[in-house]
Amino acid sequence: MLKRLSLVALFTGSAQLTTLFALKYLGGSMDAGRLSALGEIDSLLNLIISLIALGLLMSSVRDIAISKDWGQEMDRAQAARLTLSLCLLPAAAWSWYNQDYRIFLFAPVFALNADYALYGRSYPVLAAVIAFCRVLLPYLAVLIAASQHYAHTINVFLLSSVGVYLASGLFIARFLGRPYFQRPSLKSLHLYWQSLDLGVASLSYYFIGLGLIPIAVYFYNDRVIATAYVGCKVYMIFKGVLRIISQSFIKEMVSTGVQLQVDRLAGFAGFLFLAAVLFYPATFQKLFLSKALEFDRNMLITLALAGLVSALLLSYANRAILEKKDRLYSIITGSASIASIGFCIILSFFLPSAESVFIAIFVGELLSVLGLVRVFHAREELLLRARIWLKYILLAALPFGVKMVLGDSYIGFLAGSGLMGAAFVLVFYKRLRLQ
Repeated sequence: MLKRLSLVALFTGSAQLTTLFALKYLGGSMDAGRLSALGEIDSLLNLIISLIALGLLMSSVRDIAISKDWGQEMDRAQAARLTLSLCLLPAAAWSWYNQDYRIFLFAPVFALNADYALYGRSYPVLAAVIAFCRVLLPYLAVLIAASQHYAHTINVFLLSSVGVYLASGLFIARFLGRPYFQRPSLKSLHLYWQSLDLGVASLSYYFIGLGLIPIAVYFYNDRVIATAYVGCKVYMIFKGVLRIISQSFIKEMVSTGVQLQVDRLAGFAGFLFLAAVLFYPATFQKLFLSKALEFDRNMLITLALAGLVSALLLSYANRAILEKKDRLYSIITGSASIASIGFCIILSFFLPSAESVFIAIFVGELLSVLGLVRVFHAREELLLRARIWLKYILLAALPFGVKMVLGDSYIGFLAGSGLMGAAFVLVFYKRLRLQ
C-alpha cells in the first residue's frame, strides 16, 4: 500500500508543488486583475470538466473496476462524454462578451481524455504521471510567459492546457487499446440520466471549492478574488492529495479494512496540513504564497480546518458510491454546496475578504461529512477512527515542540513536518503494509 502511494505521491506531489510556487510567483508579478482573470479561466476549465464528468465519471470508474467487459463500458462512457461536450459548444458564443468563454470550443478535447479509466483498471501510478504532466506543463508555460512580460499569459495557459489534454487523451486510448474517438450519439446521453444523482454529487463538490470563484466575482473586488483564487488552488491541491489516496484503492474499497486504511492515511494528511499552518503560518506563507496577496493566519487555518473535515471520513464518500446510495449522496452534497454558495454570498456583505470564501468552503465540507455520518450510523467505526485521530493529535505535539525550539522558521517547518511524518510511518507502517 505504501509503495503504491509513494509512487503516486512522487509524481503528483512534484506537480502540485510546482503549481504552488508558480502561483506564488504569479501573485507577485501579475496585477490583481490579470490574476483574477487567470482564476476565472481556470475555474471555467474545471467547470467544463465537472459538467462532462457529472455522475458518469464516478459510475464509469465503478463499472470499469467491476465489469469483465470493461472495454465496452469505457467506449460507452466516452461516446456519452463526447456527445455532451458537443452540447456545450454553444456556450462559446458568450466569448463575444467575455473572451475566456472560448475555452468551451475545446470541450471535446477535455471529454476524450479518459484518465478515469486508468483508476478503474488499477493503474493509479500511470494516472499520476499523466496528471503530473497535465498540471505541470500549463503552469510552466505561464511562468515562462510571465517572466518574459508576455502580454498573452492567459492565452498561453489556455492553449497549453488544451495541448496537454489532447496528448494525454491520445496516449491513454493507445495504452488501453481503445479507440480515441467515439461516434457521438444522443442516445448515449441516457447514461447521464442513469447516473444523475452521482452527477449532482460530483458537480456539488466543484462548488465547495474552486467553483465559488465564478460566483464570488460578482460580490468581491479583484484583490479579494485574486487571493481567494490562490487560496482555493492551495485547497484543491490538498483535495488532490485526498483524491490520490481515494482513487488509488477504489477497486479495493469494498473491503472495510481498506476503508479504514484510507481514512487513516487521509486523516493524517488533514492533521499534517492543519499542524503546518497552525504552528508555522509565517513560514507557510513565505514558502507558498506571495506577499502581494492579502493572506493572514486565520484564512490559512480556516482552509486547513476545511481540509481536515473533508479528510477524516474520506472513505464514506466512496462507500456511498460503491453501495449505490446515489440518491442520498446527491441530496447531502447538493444541500452542502447550496449552503456553501449561500454563505459565500451572504458573508460578502459583512466580511468582504477572501476569508468569507474559505468559511463557505468549510461549511460545505462540514455539512457533507455530517450528512454521510448520518447515512451510515456507524458508531463503532467512528469510535475506532476517533482513537486514531487522538494519536494524530499526540503526533502533532512533535512539530509544536520543534517550533518551541527552532521557532517559525524554514528549518523548524521542515523538521517539524518531517518528524511528524516519520512518526506516522513508524507507528502505522505494519498496518499499512498489510493492505
